[in-house]
Amino acid sequence: MARHREFLFLARALSPSRGDESVGALREEIARAQIVWPELVELASQQLVTPTLHQALREKDLLDALPAEVREYLEAVHTLNRERNRRIADQTVEIAAALDRAGIEPVLLKGVAHLFADLYGDPAARIIGDIDLLVSGQDIERAGASLTAIGYRTADVGDMSFAEHHHLPPLVRADAVAAVELHSEPLFTAFGNLLPAAELIAAARPVAVADRQARMPAPRHQMVLNIAHAQLADRHYWSGRVSLRALIDLVLLRARADDATIWPGILDAFDGNGYGDACRAYLMLAERLLGQATPPGLRPTLAARLACRRVEVQRRSPRLMALGASYGFYRAMLAQLAAGPLARRRVLNRVLHPAGYRRWLRAWRQHVGRTG
Repeated sequence: MARHREFLFLARALSPSRGDESVGALREEIARAQIVWPELVELASQQLVTPTLHQALREKDLLDALPAEVREYLEAVHTLNRERNRRIADQTVEIAAALDRAGIEPVLLKGVAHLFADLYGDPAARIIGDIDLLVSGQDIERAGASLTAIGYRTADVGDMSFAEHHHLPPLVRADAVAAVELHSEPLFTAFGNLLPAAELIAAARPVAVADRQARMPAPRHQMVLNIAHAQLADRHYWSGRVSLRALIDLVLLRARADDATIWPGILDAFDGNGYGDACRAYLMLAERLLGQATPPGLRPTLAARLACRRVEVQRRSPRLMALGASYGFYRAMLAQLAAGPLARRRVLNRVLHPAGYRRWLRAWRQHVGRTG
């Protein structure tokens, strides 16, 4: 692929390494004027890491080395994302207050959890899509009613069915910058055994949301969610792809945690559910792309090594990326069929519904169209 060089440069620039040698190598690569900047900017956008790239280059004192128009673009996106994330934080505070009035204490998930935990040390550095909140299954309908009472409505999801889904249909409001997803489970049914809601809620710790209180998943659970969403729910392990945004989240989460006490349990969970290779491959990609050593005692399997190599090879070929996307859809469906009666029923309902084919075709085309 023509922009393989730009992808590797992007990964090295995003790496948390601040050593003189690594920063010097980046500065030298910029000076050689071989980076195709429009390609790199587009790639950063596809990977949802444009403001993260600005933060990383600023901390490495490399912004001054960029072409002026690239530097100005990164600064503009960073500024816009700061405002967006401020509004998302305000929106979360309002939602937490509405749920508090109903006696419900939500658990913050994914991007909004990282925002309130200040994971990046810069509220503008990470792009956040939806506001993901977890509540107990017995509270999910009351939680939805609480948001309806403050003006939210169910988004238009077309013919997509949320029956037996792990979250309600997205809730939106005209003046709200982000949609809200209320989860009764943190993961798709097919992968739910990796982390049931009851286990996550029981271990979650309090976190202040302005003058209200919510909860934050334990570090171990945040990492399980990160790996499961990227590698399994988003099919990256089976498709031969990688999300740099998700990988950076993991690197930063690990930097705050104790590898020696946390990782044996995480690996046991993935091994016990048949996804150990996906977990190991992800950790190996974090080392290869972002320079973070794998956890102590991690033994790479042959399948994990091959998965990492596949990511490297596919990045050089759009055709291989398209084939990888097709295989990822097929393999993810098999995983869901094998996951138990509930997951199997959901897949069969989608297969037997004509609208399901239209949804899959749209999703497949979108998936193939991505180069990240």
